[in-house]
Amino acid sequence: DYDYKMYTKKVELKTKMVGVPPQPHHEWSIYTYYNQKSDYYFFCSIIKDVIEGTYPHGWLLGYTSVEDFNKKCFLIEKGVPQSNGLIPRINTWNMKLSDLLPMDRILNNIDKMKESK
Repeated sequence: DYDYKMYTKKVELKTKMVGVPPQPHHEWSIYTYYNQKSDYYFFCSIIKDVIEGTYPHGWLLGYTSVEDFNKKCFLIEKGVPQSNGLIPRINTWNMKLSDLLPMDRILNNIDKMKESK
């Protein structure tokens, strides 16, 4: 239902393999059939070096509460091209990277989370 707990908050980490560094207009997706019980989504991307089989670069891009995600996301239907030209095989809820909150915002509030534990 979620990947880990940060004190009392449940966090789901969403990772996407990419071929280029992240850009503000890029979108991150969650399959519509997921029914996760988290409070927050953290989004990250990883570049894979297909020749070496390594993962030389990764980014923790930002986060959103599930509530805000549900307000800001938009549906991309199976078979309809996304803004990057990829055609999903499954319906997805998408959100632009520019709509995510910066990670330092939540990291700066960790002490408050400890206190509410």
